[in-house]
Amino acid sequence: MKATEQISSLEMMAVESAATDCRATLLAGLISMPLLTIIFVAVASGVVR
Repeated sequence: MKATEQISSLEMMAVESAATDCRATLLAGLISMPLLTIIFVAVASGVVR
């Protein structure tokens, strides 16, 4: 985000950039980790070939 000056744009709009960035990362983890766990368990147990 720093390379395209998105953080500076958020700061100009009076949006807390650190909270927004952390929120996006946390949401991505909450969505992807359970899905990746299900896929890994299915592959490891032999359900999916």
